[in-house]
Order: sequence, then C-alpha cells, then structure tokens
Amino acid sequence: LPEELAGGPVRVVEVAEGTDRSLCCGTHVANTAEIQVVRLFPQTEVKRGSVLLFFLAGQRVLQSHAKLWDADRGIAKVLSGLTGEKQVAAVAALQKEVTRLLKVNKGVFQELAQLLARDCSATLSPEVEGQPKAFWFHRDDVDIDFLGVFADTLSRGHPGLLQVLTCGPSAQNQELQFVVCGPAETVAELGPKVAETLGGKGGGSKGRYRGKGTMKKGLRSLPSLLQGAGLELHIIPPPK
Repeated sequence: LPEELAGGPVRVVEVAEGTDRSLCCGTHVANTAEIQVVRLFPQTEVKRGSVLLFFLAGQRVLQSHAKLWDADRGIAKVLSGLTGEKQVAAVAALQKEVTRLLKVNKGVFQELAQLLARDCSATLSPEVEGQPKAFWFHRDDVDIDFLGVFADTLSRGHPGLLQVLTCGPSAQNQELQFVVCGPAETVAELGPKVAETLGGKGGGSKGRYRGKGTMKKGLRSLPSLLQGAGLELHIIPPPK
C-alpha cells in the first residue's frame, strides 16, 4: 500500500460474489447516473488466473466516439464517400490489389535485374588469368533481392569477377544495402571492408557477403577501396 494509506482503513469493492474483488480506486460519484455510460471492449487479458476487462466510462466514452467519427469521415473521403461496412469491403479489395501488384512488381524487377546483368556482362571483356576484375553497380530504386538476382545472372558469365552491388537513396543518412560476391577468398577479405566503408555491417559465406550501411560518402570511397586491392574496376553507371 502507499505510505499514506499504511495502517489506515482501505475500501474493497466486490462485484458479483466471486467475480472480482479489488481495492477501491478512489473515484466516487453521488449517483451512478453521473457516469452516463460505460463501454466494455471485447479484448481481454488473462494474467495469473484473473481476467482483465477493458472499459471506458462517462466523458471518455463520448471523446472516444468523437475520435472514431472523425476517423470514419476521413476514411470516407479517401474511399470516395463509402461508409460503414462498405469501407471494410473496399479496404479488403484494396489490400488484395496491392498484394497482386507487389507480386507483379517483384516479377518485373527480377526480369529487369536479369536484363541489366546480361547487358553489363556483354560490356565486360573476357577474364584473363592474373588480371582480377571488380565490378561496381549502384541503383537508387531497387532492393537487396534485385541485387541478388543481378549477382546470380552476372556470375554465370563471369564466375571470377568480384561484384560490389549497392542500392538505396544516395543521400546523407539514408539506408543503403549492398552485396559483395565473387571468389570466396576475395569476398571474405573485402566484404567487411565494404561494410566499414559504407558505415554499416554485414555477413555471409561461400563467396557472398551482404549487409546495410548509411554513409553517402562511403559510395564515393568504394572505387579507391577496390582499386587499392589491385583490381581492375568497372563502374555501372559511371559516378557523377
């Protein structure tokens, strides 16, 4: 008990014998009519054998309904005037359409990654033993899955090529994602250095290292890192 109540009388309120028994919270009304309305919420929690009921009473119920009404009006404007149950059906249809479009978009991006990788492969000269090459590709508007498909496609034509692939907005403090793939030993050595250069971290094995970073200036430092490792560097697109 709080220190100010220790040793003094306390009030225990019991609701329907055996249903609930709790210490009084100290909020009293002269007549229950002053409460006006009580709203019980359907969600419950069971803790230590007790069932917790959630409710609002009095003015808080009216405030809650006012917020719900405002939200309903706002949603109705977005959904061209639909109200009530029609909103539920409209939102469900929109969610279904978004799921379909995301699936289509994923397929289109995979095809784009393959086409770009094949186009880049055609611009690279055949590999010569003793002349290791590195390839850096960056694009703002793709994701890590795009980079994975790109890497797999380009690796088929150039298995000995070290690929450093990055994506994400090239703006300060915006998240970047990257994939480093190629000869396992080279990837194991340069993967952590790429992550450090981009101000992030990553991990991987068997010739594939991937991670995240946030440093815009790190992108401009990648060519120096790769060339410093003795690699002939090809950049697509050329840095601005």
